[in-house]
Amino acid sequence: GMAHLKSGRREAFLSDGLWPVVNSVPCGADDAATVRPPRDSWRFVAGSSSVRKMPDGSRAFVFEHVIGTDEASHQELFFALTFPFPLGEIHDHASEILAKIRTSGGYCHREVITTTTGGRPIEVLTLSGPAERGTRIGRQHPLEGPPPAATSTKRPCVFTGRRAIFVSARIHPGETPASYLLEGFLDFLASEAPGAQELLQRYVFHVVPVLNPDGV
Repeated sequence: GMAHLKSGRREAFLSDGLWPVVNSVPCGADDAATVRPPRDSWRFVAGSSSVRKMPDGSRAFVFEHVIGTDEASHQELFFALTFPFPLGEIHDHASEILAKIRTSGGYCHREVITTTTGGRPIEVLTLSGPAERGTRIGRQHPLEGPPPAATSTKRPCVFTGRRAIFVSARIHPGETPASYLLEGFLDFLASEAPGAQELLQRYVFHVVPVLNPDGV
């Protein structure tokens, strides 16, 4: 079969290396682990994909998938434009990173800076290396602009002699590759690699894992 996805993106974006993915679960499954299978169980569709000009002048992203023998019966298929990265897994990964850095003696801070119109928190992770005596000089000033979240905490510490680096992902919720890149970046920072330790000692990283969680 074929599925048509309307898109306002340019044709080059949709045809240059983009390949949809598919997953399958047993029909009628109500277990959360089954309905939302692990990320590594997604696979590329078995068929072609292209951008097609429609009679009304619009463009549609078209792909086909040949159903395999393991999907032929009692399976419900799910399609996605690219490999998904669920919101819950983003939050879980952030918790793991904070725990690793804290265990290694580094500085970490988790802050909800505001909530979305859908009531979801927007978090900022602040990461840096161990603080020498006299390098912490209080905390950052309150944020101006966004209304404070009901669960807001103290602002992160300020470090003298360390420049700040701001990293964010998912301002466009459907751009899941950003979450994969951020996952690798945070895994590196929390590792014991000499380069990672040097970066944490020189800089303070402010990371927003999801800027627009309402669309994830």
